[in-house]
Amino acid sequence: VSGDGAPRYWRALFTVGFAGREEFQLLANQSWHLRLYPGSHGAAPGTAVVLGPDRKGKGKNWEVMAPPGTEMEVKLDLEAEDPRDRVTCAPVGDLIEIA
Repeated sequence: VSGDGAPRYWRALFTVGFAGREEFQLLANQSWHLRLYPGSHGAAPGTAVVLGPDRKGKGKNWEVMAPPGTEMEVKLDLEAEDPRDRVTCAPVGDLIEIA
């Protein structure tokens, strides 16, 4: 995940594969021991409170479904008012920019 301006906000891009479904977690400091993950496996970004960073996230991934080849943007906003909105994901260009 790359920093984007203020240190509270990061984003990453990925392309949805052939199956039309992708899963992910976020890592702090590129460490599997510092995972950010949803409270339940398969939660869509923006629907579950973000847990971590810690070692307890094994097997708990966010899930995104979109047509194969769709370029997606994941955003991490540590100061989002609603804790469920700390991790969001949408097709590139569809997310509202954070001021």
